[in-house]
This record gives sequence, structure tokens and C-alpha cells, in this order.
Amino acid sequence: PDLATLRKVATDNNPELRENALGILARNKDGFAQQKLIEGLKDPEKALVQPETALQLLSYDPHADAYATARRIISEPPSEDARREALRLLAADPKSAPVFEKLLRDKSEKREVRQLSASALQGINPEKFQRQARELLFDPSEYDDIQATSLTAITNFGDAEKIANDEPLLKRVESMRAGAKPKLKQGARRFLSRY
Repeated sequence: PDLATLRKVATDNNPELRENALGILARNKDGFAQQKLIEGLKDPEKALVQPETALQLLSYDPHADAYATARRIISEPPSEDARREALRLLAADPKSAPVFEKLLRDKSEKREVRQLSASALQGINPEKFQRQARELLFDPSEYDDIQATSLTAITNFGDAEKIANDEPLLKRVESMRAGAKPKLKQGARRFLSRY
């Protein structure tokens, strides 16, 4: 079908047809679909699909309006699924690094959100993530899985020369190898074999 037909179906009363049409339009970076999806996120009365679906479809061609809307959804989410999809969308936006940094450091956040934030921050601002990961390794109250993610990132993506000369970090990882839970011990062994 042509774009005009798809746009008409995108506002149809049949939810399945509507979602399929919006999906095709979004993959083709259609401005009409983007406008309708963002409208629906701003005003739920105008929503053509669920918020998490709208955010997934907007990820085919993210732009400033989509990012601004996603940031709003993170702080005022209609659902946890929508918040997660907003975070995934923002993972392509370098300007969202402060958002991910804040979420990563917030121990009241769900671990899944913190893990997603770690991955996003590694992708959009690796230096900032390396600093955060190092700090998380020195926090004795931090969750093991968050420390394991941090250790893996430092091991695989860190500045080798800088790490090799970071005595406090080397000592911290050595202590993890000796007294941590299995997942951290394994990561510590990998780190120490490399550095």
C-alpha cells in the first residue's frame, strides 16, 4: 500500500491494523507517524498505540522531539514498560548522558534500570562511564551485579595504561578476587590476568 493508505489505516479503529500501519510508516521514517506517536505520548487521549509501543516505533528515527518526550516519560512514566522503552530510546542520544549517570548512581532505582543505564552510558559517553564504574567498584554497599558490570566494562573498555598504574583499583580488584561472590571473583580474575 502507498503512504496515504497507510496513514489512513494508522488512524483506523482496528488496533492491530493501526499498530501495523504505524510500524511500517515508522520504519520508513514517515513524519506523519512520528507526529501522531509523539502526540499520543504527550496526550494519552490522542494515543493510537500503547506508550511503550509508540516509543519502540519512534526508535526507528529518533529526533529531538522524541528525545524530549522520552525524558519526560522517564520522570513521569505511564508504566514501567514505557519507562524502560524511553530509556532504550535515549540510549542513542549523547545529550542524555547525565540522565543515565544519575540513574546508574541511584540505588533506589531497579537494578534493570541501572544496568540499562550502565550500557547506555558506556555507549554514549565511555569516559564518563569508566569513571562511574570505578567509583561503583569502591562502594562496599553496591550490588554485586552492578559491580560485576562495572568490572567487566573497565576490563574490556578501560584505558590499559591508566588502569595498570591505578594502584588503589588493582588492590580493590585483588580483594574482590579473594572475598567476593562467584560472579565478582570470576570478573576479578579476568581483570587481574589482563592487568
